[in-house]
Parts: sequence; C-alpha cells; structure tokens
Amino acid sequence: MKANDVKKTNFMGIEIVNETKDDLVKILINRVMKRDNISLMSINLTAISHFTLEMFSYLDKFDYVTADGMGVVKFSKLIGNKLIEDGYIPAICNKLLHEANKLHLRVFLLGATEEINNEAVARVLEKYPGLGACAGRNGYFHFDELNVILSEVREFNPHIILIGISSPNKERIINKIKQMDFHSINIACGGYLDILGGKVKDAPQIVRKLAIHWLYRFIQEPKRLYRPMLISGLKFLFFICPIYLYHKVFKGRNLTLKEILDIIGNNSMI
Repeated sequence: MKANDVKKTNFMGIEIVNETKDDLVKILINRVMKRDNISLMSINLTAISHFTLEMFSYLDKFDYVTADGMGVVKFSKLIGNKLIEDGYIPAICNKLLHEANKLHLRVFLLGATEEINNEAVARVLEKYPGLGACAGRNGYFHFDELNVILSEVREFNPHIILIGISSPNKERIINKIKQMDFHSINIACGGYLDILGGKVKDAPQIVRKLAIHWLYRFIQEPKRLYRPMLISGLKFLFFICPIYLYHKVFKGRNLTLKEILDIIGNNSMI
C-alpha cells in the first residue's frame, strides 16, 4: 500500500515524494518508532531510461519513491510539476543514521563486497556510537540463499535495513522483506554502501546542484557504469525528453514514462 502521509507530485506517471529531505526523514523516523513495515526506492533520469515492467510494478508496491538527484527536479520544473527538492538517497540515509544514533536504533547493511561491507559497518559504528547495533552481510549470494539470509537478518531485529545491491535485485529483496513483515524501514540505497565503506566518494553539493552527479560517479567507475549511466543518460537526453516535450507542446498530451518507452521500442518493456 502506498503511503499517504507525504506530499507527492506526478512525474511522467510516477508518484514522487515532494517533501524536503528533513521533513521526509521526520516522517520515516515516526513510522520506524511505530515499527511499521516501510519500503523506499528512488528514481533518476538514467535509471528510468531502461525501466522494465518489473520495475514499474515496484513503483506501485513501495511506500515511498524519491527523486534521487537534481536531474529529476530540473526536468520536473520543465514539465510543470516542480519538485521542491531532490530526494538524494545518500543524504536521506545520512540523516536517518543521524536520527537513529540519537534513538539507539539497530541498523543492518546488506550489500557490497565482504571487504566493503565490513568497512562500512566499522565506519558507521565509529561515527554513530549511539546506535543500538550495526551489522552487515555482503551482497554476493544466490537468490536460493535469500530466505536463510533474511531469517538471519530478522533475528538481528533491525529498525533500518539499507540494501546496496544492483536493481532489480535490491527491489526484489525489499519486496520479499515486506512480505515477511520485518517491522523495519527498508531502503534501496544502491551505491550508498560503497560510499560508507570508502570505495567511492560522495558527490559534492555543487555537483548535485548542477545535476551532473551521474557524471561524477561515472568518472570514478567508468568500466562498471558505462552502460547504466552514460548510455542511459544519453537515451534520456536524446529520446525520452524530446518525445515527451513534443507531445506536450504540439499535441497537448503529458505522456507517461511507460508510453514513451513503448514508442521508442524499449525491448525490456515488451
């Protein structure tokens, strides 16, 4: 069930949280303290360029969908449904950890390599000594092991679970967690665990404001991110954006992302 405790705006047929990060974190912490079962994912301009029907299904299943970066914010202004602020996942997670530290909550980090995960746990415990506990598990496992792994996570009784695994696996895992009713907030945090573990640097604020965070990340890991970031970014710039604006300006229609991907023949949508 979608959460109805936040303001939202329509972005190409997708309901996105339209709150400041501070206000959103307050709402999330309030629900965490009630031990609600909560799921949060994000979208950005590169990710939506290759969305599948499975990913669209998670947009309906997750409680909160945020705009992970200024690119979505800037484009939302262009199409007339302006977001007041980006929902940059690392910033949201940092604020959540800060509040969790004050409330002595328990945090679990699921994802990244064994080395990076261990380092991330160690750094979190050092920076946030007030946490009730912090533990982790690397993200390199077969899905046949998932039930056993999640049973172990459940025994840890976390308030916050950060899942730093590639899509759509992290969304699949969170969907499974929701079905098991962990009473936790479960966040699809992507590369945030790599930031916590010191593998990559977080983008400076000026980079995020200029909406070139994707380029900053690409420069750090060009081989791994060539297709998911650079190619997808060009696909949005030269196909999705022009098609949307053409139909809006000349035909008076606000196409949804699904409709646009169908027009350009996205194979994963067939």
